Amino acid sequence: MTAFREIEDRDVEAVVELWSAFGLTRPWNDPYKDISFAREGRESTILVSERGGRIIASVMAGHDGHRGMLYYVAVDSALRREGLGKAAVRAAEDWLGQRGVWKINLLVRSENAFTAQTSSLEEREPMPESVLADVRGVSGVAR
Repeated sequence: MTAFREIEDRDVEAVVELWSAFGLTRPWNDPYKDISFAREGRESTILVSERGGRIIASVMAGHDGHRGMLYYVAVDSALRREGLGKAAVRAAEDWLGQRGVWKINLLVRSENAFTAQTSSLEEREPMPESVLADVRGVSGVAR
Protein backbone atom coordinates (compact mmCIF):
# COMPACT_ATOMS: atom_id res chain seq x y z
CA MET A 1 0.00 0.00 0.00
CA THR A 2 1.24 3.46 -0.89
CA ALA A 3 0.97 6.04 1.88
CA PHE A 4 0.02 9.64 1.18
CA ARG A 5 0.29 12.60 3.51
CA GLU A 6 -0.41 16.31 3.30
CA ILE A 7 2.27 18.44 1.68
CA GLU A 8 4.79 20.18 3.94
CA ASP A 9 6.95 23.25 3.30
CA ARG A 10 9.96 21.06 2.55
CA ASP A 11 8.03 19.33 -0.29
CA VAL A 12 7.05 22.37 -2.35
CA GLU A 13 10.06 22.48 -4.70
CA ALA A 14 9.92 18.73 -5.34
CA VAL A 15 6.18 18.88 -6.06
CA VAL A 16 6.61 21.73 -8.54
CA GLU A 17 9.41 19.75 -10.23
CA LEU A 18 7.15 16.68 -10.41
CA TRP A 19 4.28 18.69 -11.90
CA SER A 20 6.63 20.28 -14.43
CA ALA A 21 8.15 16.94 -15.43
CA PHE A 22 4.64 15.49 -15.81
CA GLY A 23 3.60 18.40 -18.05
CA LEU A 24 0.97 19.79 -15.69
CA THR A 25 2.22 23.34 -15.30
CA ARG A 26 1.17 26.19 -17.57
CA PRO A 27 2.61 29.71 -17.89
CA TRP A 28 -0.68 31.27 -16.77
CA ASN A 29 -0.93 29.07 -13.62
CA ASP A 30 1.84 29.72 -11.13
CA PRO A 31 2.26 26.35 -9.38
CA TYR A 32 3.63 28.01 -6.24
CA LYS A 33 0.50 30.14 -6.04
CA ASP A 34 -1.71 27.07 -6.59
CA ILE A 35 0.10 25.22 -3.80
CA SER A 36 -0.15 28.17 -1.43
CA PHE A 37 -3.84 28.64 -2.17
CA ALA A 38 -4.62 24.94 -1.69
CA ARG A 39 -2.88 24.95 1.68
CA GLU A 40 -4.62 28.08 3.00
CA GLY A 41 -8.07 26.70 3.70
CA ARG A 42 -9.73 23.64 5.15
CA GLU A 43 -11.48 22.83 1.86
CA SER A 44 -8.37 21.86 -0.09
CA THR A 45 -5.03 20.11 0.24
CA ILE A 46 -2.20 18.54 -1.69
CA LEU A 47 -1.38 14.95 -0.87
CA VAL A 48 2.05 13.51 -1.63
CA SER A 49 3.71 10.14 -1.49
CA GLU A 50 7.42 9.69 -1.02
CA ARG A 51 9.90 6.89 -1.42
CA GLY A 52 13.47 7.09 -0.25
CA GLY A 53 12.97 10.71 0.81
CA ARG A 54 11.82 11.70 -2.71
CA ILE A 55 8.32 12.86 -3.73
CA ILE A 56 7.01 10.28 -6.21
CA ALA A 57 3.32 11.19 -6.58
CA SER A 58 0.87 13.98 -5.83
CA VAL A 59 -2.74 15.02 -6.08
CA MET A 60 -4.49 18.29 -5.24
CA ALA A 61 -7.99 17.87 -3.81
CA GLY A 62 -10.58 20.44 -2.92
CA HIS A 63 -14.33 20.85 -2.53
CA ASP A 64 -17.13 23.38 -2.37
CA GLY A 65 -19.03 21.54 0.36
CA HIS A 66 -20.81 19.29 -2.13
CA ARG A 67 -18.60 18.45 -5.09
CA GLY A 68 -14.94 17.53 -4.93
CA MET A 69 -12.32 18.30 -7.56
CA LEU A 70 -8.98 16.64 -8.24
CA TYR A 71 -6.09 18.41 -9.95
CA TYR A 72 -2.37 17.86 -10.44
CA VAL A 73 -2.43 14.07 -10.32
CA ALA A 74 1.22 13.31 -11.07
CA VAL A 75 3.55 10.32 -10.81
CA ASP A 76 7.32 10.17 -11.20
CA SER A 77 7.90 8.96 -14.79
CA ALA A 78 10.32 6.24 -13.64
CA LEU A 79 7.59 4.72 -11.46
CA ARG A 80 4.62 4.72 -13.81
CA ARG A 81 2.56 1.53 -14.13
CA GLU A 82 3.00 0.80 -10.42
CA GLY A 83 -0.50 1.98 -9.48
CA LEU A 84 0.66 5.25 -7.94
CA GLY A 85 -1.83 7.35 -9.94
CA LYS A 86 -4.68 5.16 -8.76
CA ALA A 87 -3.33 5.33 -5.21
CA ALA A 88 -3.20 9.13 -5.41
CA VAL A 89 -6.81 9.31 -6.56
CA ARG A 90 -7.87 6.89 -3.80
CA ALA A 91 -6.04 8.99 -1.20
CA ALA A 92 -7.85 12.09 -2.44
CA GLU A 93 -11.17 10.22 -2.42
CA ASP A 94 -10.52 9.25 1.20
CA TRP A 95 -9.57 12.82 2.15
CA LEU A 96 -12.74 14.18 0.53
CA GLY A 97 -14.89 11.37 1.94
CA GLN A 98 -13.76 12.21 5.47
CA ARG A 99 -15.24 15.66 4.84
CA GLY A 100 -18.59 14.30 3.64
CA VAL A 101 -17.92 14.88 -0.06
CA TRP A 102 -19.21 12.00 -2.17
CA LYS A 103 -19.11 13.35 -5.73
CA ILE A 104 -15.71 14.00 -7.28
CA ASN A 105 -14.60 15.42 -10.62
CA LEU A 106 -11.13 14.97 -12.06
CA LEU A 107 -9.89 17.60 -14.51
CA VAL A 108 -7.63 16.28 -17.25
CA ARG A 109 -6.36 18.42 -20.10
CA SER A 110 -7.00 16.99 -23.56
CA GLU A 111 -3.28 17.01 -24.40
CA ASN A 112 -2.45 14.91 -21.32
CA ALA A 113 -1.06 11.46 -22.17
CA PHE A 114 -3.72 9.94 -19.90
CA THR A 115 -6.48 10.95 -22.31
CA ALA A 116 -4.88 9.02 -25.16
CA GLN A 117 -5.26 5.85 -23.08
CA THR A 118 -8.81 6.51 -21.89
CA SER A 119 -11.83 6.30 -24.14
CA SER A 120 -14.47 7.07 -21.51
CA LEU A 121 -13.63 10.71 -20.86
CA GLU A 122 -16.37 13.25 -21.36
CA GLU A 123 -15.07 15.95 -23.69
CA ARG A 124 -15.78 19.52 -22.58
CA GLU A 125 -15.26 22.69 -24.53
CA PRO A 126 -13.24 25.36 -22.72
CA MET A 127 -15.02 28.59 -21.92
CA PRO A 128 -14.50 31.27 -24.55
CA GLU A 129 -12.09 34.01 -23.45
CA SER A 130 -14.89 36.60 -23.70
CA VAL A 131 -16.94 34.69 -21.09
CA LEU A 132 -13.91 34.30 -18.86
CA ALA A 133 -13.23 38.05 -19.11
CA ASP A 134 -16.81 38.77 -18.02
CA VAL A 135 -16.58 36.33 -15.09
CA ARG A 136 -13.22 37.67 -13.99
CA GLY A 137 -14.67 41.17 -13.90
CA VAL A 138 -17.29 40.14 -11.34
CA SER A 139 -16.47 41.27 -7.82
CA GLY A 140 -15.27 38.43 -5.62
CA VAL A 141 -14.39 36.08 -8.47
CA ALA A 142 -10.79 34.90 -8.49
CA ARG A 143 -8.68 36.15 -11.32
